[in-house]
Amino acid sequence: MSKGTSDGKQRVSLMFGDLVRSMRRGIDSAQAQVKGCEVFDTVSVLDEDAKKLAGRAGALEAIIAGMRRHPSNIDLQVIACDAMMTLTWEESSNQNLAIEAGGLDSVIRLLHSPSDMEVCLEPALCALTNLVSKSRTGQRKAGEGGAVERVLGVMRAFPASSILSAKACATLHALTRYDVANQKAAGEQQAVELVVEAMRAHTDHEELHFTACEAIQNLVFSNTENQQRAGMVDAVDAVLLAMRSHKFSVTVHQHACGAIWNLVDGSEMNMASAHAAHAEECIIATVDRFPGLEGVQENACGALSKLQQARLSTPLSGAVTLGDAEGISPFHRWKPSRKGFCTQAASVFRPVPHLFRTEVRAPPLPLAPARAVRLLTMALRRR
Repeated sequence: MSKGTSDGKQRVSLMFGDLVRSMRRGIDSAQAQVKGCEVFDTVSVLDEDAKKLAGRAGALEAIIAGMRRHPSNIDLQVIACDAMMTLTWEESSNQNLAIEAGGLDSVIRLLHSPSDMEVCLEPALCALTNLVSKSRTGQRKAGEGGAVERVLGVMRAFPASSILSAKACATLHALTRYDVANQKAAGEQQAVELVVEAMRAHTDHEELHFTACEAIQNLVFSNTENQQRAGMVDAVDAVLLAMRSHKFSVTVHQHACGAIWNLVDGSEMNMASAHAAHAEECIIATVDRFPGLEGVQENACGALSKLQQARLSTPLSGAVTLGDAEGISPFHRWKPSRKGFCTQAASVFRPVPHLFRTEVRAPPLPLAPARAVRLLTMALRRR
């Protein structure tokens, strides 16, 4: 580390320390808390050093203390959530500091706010998403604190808000990743149905479709009951609609393919829906459209391998069955290595659609198996 870099960090650390002490001295002044939070919210989410220095200086404890002292001050609650979201984005040490200081309780409380504090809902959802995104402890505590119920309550109360639905889906994705208890609780409280309903109500909202697909991916992974719930509302059709509505969105296609993979894996109902809706053709078009993008290719190949296993093992009666059939090539049985749950955190930067546009070629009709094999082989070679 150069002397200049070291000196710069020391100055930032001293500034953060002075600011935290000022917030503590002025704990009874909501305006002092707002000003402190505004400074911490200006830290770049990509500046790991600055975020860690703020955490070590006690920024998160000061922010949460201010939220508790002034629970009805809307301006403070909003900027405090924004600052917490900034400092905890992809920063597990700060997530743990905020959780230990009671940040989960402060944020979850806002999800059941009176009508005059509705403006707090979006920043509260974003803060909650970041708090639990890399913390198993945070997921567990949030679940025990009623976070799943509160998030779904927001979706039920504001079905016309595409923004709140998108943020709620992102939070569901974070709460249910690796956490079977939250996954089960979300299913029992109709999370799958609410997510699919939101997708159909806001067909042109790209962010909602991206976060909804990643939420479905986690909700149904290795969960037969949630797969069944998804089948009853034809979640496969909703996911394919998202892919067709946002042809050039990398994030939508990556997580839509992951959702299809988890929806059809072990579910004859969802597999039948996928074949009826021509999912295989849609996913092959995705493989072609996004060459070299590993996340898209991996999820697309995983979904396609499951779909082709079932199609190639379909008996003469036409009924779709699951399992490997004799004579299927080893490639069709290949499954990319992944953990099943969607682990990618939502980026603060969205890809510009035109950067990924290529000439769109219509898939051949009827779809030739040889064509599918060739595309899958190409995808593997690109990885």
